[in-house]
Amino acid sequence: MNRAHILVAVIGCFSLMTTFAAEGFYRVERQEGRWRMIRPDGRAETVFGVSHVDYAPGNVARLKSWGFTNLGGDRRLYHQGLSHTEFLGFDGVCYQSDADRFIRKATGGPMTAMPNMFHPAFAAFCDDLAAKRCAPCRDDRDLLGYFLDNELAWWGTGALDEGLFEYVRTLPETHSARKALETFVGGRTATHAVKLGFLALAAERYFAITTQAVRRHDPNHLILGCRFAGMEGAHETVWRVAAKYCDVVSFNIYPFADLERQSVCCGLGERTMTEVFDYYGRLTGETPVHFGVEFSRHGHGAFVPVGRGTAPADADRTGGGGRAVREDDAGLALGRGV
Repeated sequence: MNRAHILVAVIGCFSLMTTFAAEGFYRVERQEGRWRMIRPDGRAETVFGVSHVDYAPGNVARLKSWGFTNLGGDRRLYHQGLSHTEFLGFDGVCYQSDADRFIRKATGGPMTAMPNMFHPAFAAFCDDLAAKRCAPCRDDRDLLGYFLDNELAWWGTGALDEGLFEYVRTLPETHSARKALETFVGGRTATHAVKLGFLALAAERYFAITTQAVRRHDPNHLILGCRFAGMEGAHETVWRVAAKYCDVVSFNIYPFADLERQSVCCGLGERTMTEVFDYYGRLTGETPVHFGVEFSRHGHGAFVPVGRGTAPADADRTGGGGRAVREDDAGLALGRGV
């Protein structure tokens, strides 16, 4: 599929009443120039999700009362009227002892891992993982879709455009990614265009192999991208390749939101929501943009500085570093798509 959308943990807090044909699983569909998320029963819905919830009696009812439609976390909360997502983690190869299986080894934190999509066994690894994780879910009507990975280091350790090329060039000559790079370059000078070309090749292999594995074992559910690390989580070349293979292009972002000014402070500086929409629309070409922001719900209390935003002193933090809002402000913030 070459349709793609931008999705974050929170996209909105309301449901659209437009009705489509009921086809049994979540899908995206275009109507009158707009793409919409369609429920299995045919109703259009704006996804309002929380990334992790621990099990406790009454939690699902509380989430529904706040307008949530999607959740992650404890599986005991699944199939109680909310959709859920699955995280696959093809970067699992980055935790193996064989250094040829990864470009960058995972160190346990985000933005460190980069699997070696050029390794001859990468496709088999992805197929095995998809067989174990996706095949059992293929008939699950409450499953929204799959995240492939989380915050991969598409830049190696350098710049978004040339960083991966430069990093792979430092790997041993016997490394399969290094061999792929040398074959790609051939006798050419390593110009900026050549380095970008290698990045595009890496992205093509990664997204082609992972998405084919998922669809081989589960053709029914959406592929939600690999959660780029923020607004600058990958060069636009990678975003465009992701849009070619995924149903949704996802990214994680933790901005400071100014509700009065209707703006967010992010990798682009301070921008209105319209400007952010336009930016991501250009990144993925003609494909539409679904935008939201990952945030934490906080309890009541005195506000104290936390990074660039604020959080209550007795905050019940569950996620990233976005601006904290009091419970009675949360509906206003989410209603505006922040």
